[in-house]
Amino acid sequence: MIAFVSPSNVLAQPTKEIKYNPFAEQWVSYQVASGKVADLAQHYPNPEDRVIRGAFVVTLLQNRSSVIAQNGISIKNSTVVEDLFLQHTDIRFPVKFEDVTFEGYVSFCRDHFYSSLSITGSTFKSGVNFCAAKSEDVIFLSDSEFGALADFTALEVRGDLALQRASFAGPVQFGNAKIQGSLFLDDATFTDPGQTIGFDNIHVDGSIFLNRATFYGSAGFMDAYIAYHFAADDVKFTSLDGTANFENMFVSKSLYLNRAIFNGTAKFSNVNTGYDFIANNAQFNNNTKEVVFSSLKVGKVMFLTEAVFAGPVNFTYMDIGSFITGTEVRFTNQEGLVNFGETKVGDHVFLNRAQFAGPVDFRYAHIG
Repeated sequence: MIAFVSPSNVLAQPTKEIKYNPFAEQWVSYQVASGKVADLAQHYPNPEDRVIRGAFVVTLLQNRSSVIAQNGISIKNSTVVEDLFLQHTDIRFPVKFEDVTFEGYVSFCRDHFYSSLSITGSTFKSGVNFCAAKSEDVIFLSDSEFGALADFTALEVRGDLALQRASFAGPVQFGNAKIQGSLFLDDATFTDPGQTIGFDNIHVDGSIFLNRATFYGSAGFMDAYIAYHFAADDVKFTSLDGTANFENMFVSKSLYLNRAIFNGTAKFSNVNTGYDFIANNAQFNNNTKEVVFSSLKVGKVMFLTEAVFAGPVNFTYMDIGSFITGTEVRFTNQEGLVNFGETKVGDHVFLNRAQFAGPVDFRYAHIG
């Protein structure tokens, strides 16, 4: 029988420095070797006793035992101190962390996960890097907090990448990532007003979900490819100085922005959506910066019912396959031009009860 010591006075420290608990690591090793979940809260009631090292976790992830190969690794309710640095490694078993705080830097750059990776309800205080990592399954990072850099550049995922309700306090990059499933960012928050969240050149074979997400700074989706839907109902871009840039984004089916709020610049030039562009009740609140839809291409219908535009709007050179419906849309700026010049609409433009407070231009537009 193996005995484990757990009294919290063993690790009592006179300073704020967090020290690891060697007995906790021993207990985790025993649980993992037995094919069991290592929930440190069950064995160590005091959170100060649940501290393990990043190097210890790396050793577990490099383990090739048959028990781990069959059952994977599952650790709950722990603090990981020091960096967790693992790169160019094949991990062929499921890995699960739940309610874990990573104090140091975490790097999975160029690792290859052959099974699922789940790090939910956890906190990354010093940054996490998935650059050029690969997953043959799904990656779950829902309900986690990212206190510094979160880098997913060139990440390849065969399944979904799930980040619902995640909070990001630093730079975030999804550029050049390839996701064969869908990207879930519903209810996520990006809290740094000085950052541009990068989705440029992302390739998603499913959908991108940003429903109810909040951006305190800017975001760029330039040249993104989405094979199904871009769903961002109730999304908020709160910064007056920020930019939501969707230029050259391709969406094979529909783009949803119902009740979206844009307080800064919004750019949709050269966006191409195969089905519908739906922005009913959306609010474009900046009265000085132009909202740009120039050369937007919509396969079927552009919906702007009850949308509100506080500044100038550029609708020039759009190509709308079926019709535009702007029932009760409002353009409230007395000086800002609303310009539909050179736009082509396959059927009708419906502007029932629309309000134009300033100039509007339909010259050279082709409707029907």
